[in-house]
Amino acid sequence: MTGAGLLTRWEGLFDRPVVVVSGKGGTGKSTVAAAFATAAAAAGRRVLLV
Repeated sequence: MTGAGLLTRWEGLFDRPVVVVSGKGGTGKSTVAAAFATAAAAAGRRVLLV
């Protein structure tokens, strides 16, 4: 699936807070969070990534 396809599919998720968690280190949490924040910002949403 392309990035544009993911944006269309995840459009409803941009309306609520998203938390990325895992009990183990090195599983890609930061990568997924950064990619999701970038996609949300590109879609015109306000983003806060901590």
